[in-house]
Parts: sequence; structure tokens; C-alpha cells
Amino acid sequence: MPTSDQVYKLLSVNSNKVLDVSGASLEDGAPVIQYTSQDSPNQQWYFKTVGSVNGQEAYQIVNINSGKVLGVSGGSQDAGAPLQQQTPTGATSQQWYLTPFGNVNWQQIYQIVNVNSGKVVDVTGGSQDDGATVEQWTSSEGPNQQWLLLAAAIPNQPQLVIEKKFMQNYRVSSPVNGGSDVVAVCNSGGQIELFTIGSDGNIHTFFPDSSSETGYNETTITTGLQATALAAGIDSQGKVIVFAASLPGPVLYYTVETNDPSARWSVPTKVLGIPIPVGTIKIMSMVIQNIAGIPYMAVTTEKSANEYHVSVTSWESEPMTFTLLADNFASDPHCFFQGNAQQNVTLAAFVAPKLLFYPATGGAASSAALTSNLTPISVATVLDASNNNRTFAVLNDGDTYQLIRGPDQDGTPQYSWQPLATWQETDQKIPFQQVVVEADSTGTPQVDTISYCV
Repeated sequence: MPTSDQVYKLLSVNSNKVLDVSGASLEDGAPVIQYTSQDSPNQQWYFKTVGSVNGQEAYQIVNINSGKVLGVSGGSQDAGAPLQQQTPTGATSQQWYLTPFGNVNWQQIYQIVNVNSGKVVDVTGGSQDDGATVEQWTSSEGPNQQWLLLAAAIPNQPQLVIEKKFMQNYRVSSPVNGGSDVVAVCNSGGQIELFTIGSDGNIHTFFPDSSSETGYNETTITTGLQATALAAGIDSQGKVIVFAASLPGPVLYYTVETNDPSARWSVPTKVLGIPIPVGTIKIMSMVIQNIAGIPYMAVTTEKSANEYHVSVTSWESEPMTFTLLADNFASDPHCFFQGNAQQNVTLAAFVAPKLLFYPATGGAASSAALTSNLTPISVATVLDASNNNRTFAVLNDGDTYQLIRGPDQDGTPQYSWQPLATWQETDQKIPFQQVVVEADSTGTPQVDTISYCV
């Protein structure tokens, strides 16, 4: 039987094709078909237990791409009624039994039975074609009514682990509460180090310390700042560099790791040459990504409640030279970098319902479709051990997701959000406000999700 923490493909024994939401649609009523497996989120499902119904365990079958459930059109009990994705209502036409039905190559096969009608999931006419309709039909025990549950092939899928101890102990032991801006860096010792803005306006770092009760220790790396935004990365010499936007201003400062063990951090230096438009209220956010040994940086400034500007630079030498993007944005674009070599670095920006990609070297943006109605409130990206970009976000539903690229459609790249965890009804759901990600010394992404609870 399925487990609640696993994502599955539902494979037809007859056709070797999988259950698929047509066109990767997010809409209610989108038809469910069979299609060749592409390992895309619209072909991935998880089983949510709804309890015992008529003495049998029943499930909602939830699509990863849309969050909608498998249901029978119109709640029909008729043979031939098509299946579609629907917003969950608790109706029995959206609930399913799994009936074991022998084995194929030592793998359990099932009939999937609708609770409302007693009919089974069936590929119309026993078709083996891509795009064939999936319906409910009276059981004939045919192979087009038999399904394998295969664990979805999501390479290096991260697992979300909720850990509360660190921040609880930190609030007790530290006189300065952490702020609402946290960044992570894998330092030269291969350790994940966290930086945050304290309530005193200065930057604090938290680093692994086996002698501490919490496993971490804390120190202040600046004095006299009134920091409002924060970013950190690795410079071309392998040293940690920390940027902070500060008031009055807006003004940007940076401090760099030194070789002096008694004074690890340099005196903060003011960054010159940032093209800040007249009327700018504040530096909204910053993001740094080290690509091919060079730190790339983007600075988002807020001019008014509906006008944001972004400047881009790379720090190969001082002073840094910033380029102001030609476009302005009606909301915070939550920028992040993509690429793994100097010639392919792009800055991505969310402009619903699409993503815009700006070449770091300048030029017009290209666009991609984003198949989600959710919007990001925090985004972080990292290069993994295979030098692939891995992008994560907390979206406006408070959950954490990974950005997944699916098959192009008519030459346009398609992206969607893959949830990192499935909340059960018995869970105490934690709404997150920020995601922090960094690769450890093995290149494995370490994803921290943060909830600002009192």
C-alpha cells in the first residue's frame, strides 16, 4: 500500500504509460489521460488517507503539480464517466480504494476503485496511445484497469525535516533576537554558517560548535550598523563576504573574512556606484551566487509600493560595476541566479505568470511559463554536486517547494513547483516565511525553512 510521504507515478499495465493531467493544467476539470512518462509533476501523485470507508482504507489521490485530486466528472456513477482533476471537497467521488490484483515482475499491481460508484480506473478502449482518455468503468479485470504504483524518479529530492530546538535555545541563550533576514554560506571549513540581522541592527553569525548545548555558537561581526537587508556569499579568493543594506540611506556595506584569527572580519566598507533611482525608499533585498568562482550579485530597490528596480554586478575586482536592468517591476521580483559557467549566467525574476531570464552580461530577457497560481515570498538557489541549479522557495501558502523544469511547449520552457513535504491532517502545520539553502562540503543542498514564531 502507498505511504503518505512518497510521490508515485501510476503506470498502466496495459500500455506502460502513466496517469497524467493533460497539458499540465492547474484548472478544475482538466482531463486526466495516459501519457508516456516524462517524470514531470503533472504525472506525479501522492495518496492522502481519508480513513476507513465501508470498512476499507480510502484515499484522495493528489496531483503534485496542481494540488488538486483525482475525481469523477460530475460525481457520476455511470460507466464511461471521464476522470479529471478537481479541487478537493470531501466527496466520495474523489475517494478511492486500492484493491491488490496480483503481481507483475514481483511488483504489486492494483485496481483503483471509486468509493462513490464502485467502478475502477480504466483506459478507454484498452488504448495504448498517448492522450487516451481515462475513465471509470465496471471491472472486467483487464490489463487497462490494472496499475502499478512506482516511486517517482525525482533526482536528489530533498526531504523536509522540521527542527525547532535550535531557535528555541537561541532565544533563551542570546540577548539579541534574530531578525527576519537569514542567509547561509558553506565556509572554508566546509561548515554551513548562518548570518542574520539582530534586533540591535548588527550582523550576527551562527556557526557549528560541538561544545555548545545547541550545537551552534553565535558572535557579532559588525558594530554601529542599522542593517535592513542582508546577503552573503564566497568571493573569488574563497573568503566569506557579507553585504548589509543600512540606514540612513539607503547605503550598502560589505565585510570580508580576514586571515587574522583574532579579528575574523574586516571593518565594513561602503559600496559605491550602485545605480539607485531617485525616490528610492530602501534596498529591498540582495542575492549572491558564486558561479565558476565569481560572486554575482543582484540588488533590488523599492521606489514605491508598486515600483521595484534591480541592479546586477559581479565582483571580480573593486570597485564593483553595477548594471541597472531596463525593466522595472510592479512587485518584488524575488530574483535568483541561474547558470554554472560565466557564459551562461542569467538573473531570473518572477513576473506572474512567467519567469524572466536576464543575461548577466546584458541584453534582452527571455521568458518561460510558470504553471502555478502561487507566488513566492522567499527564494534561494544553489549549485549541487553535479553543478546543476537547484532553486527552492516558500510560496504564499506558507509551504516550501522546489522549482522544476518540465518539457518545453511550442519552444517555451515550462516550470512548476514541486512540494518538499506533504502535511497530514494530524500534523501541526507550520507556515514558513523564509527559505535558506546552501550546499555542504559534498555538494548536497541543505534546505532550512524558517518560521518567525514568538
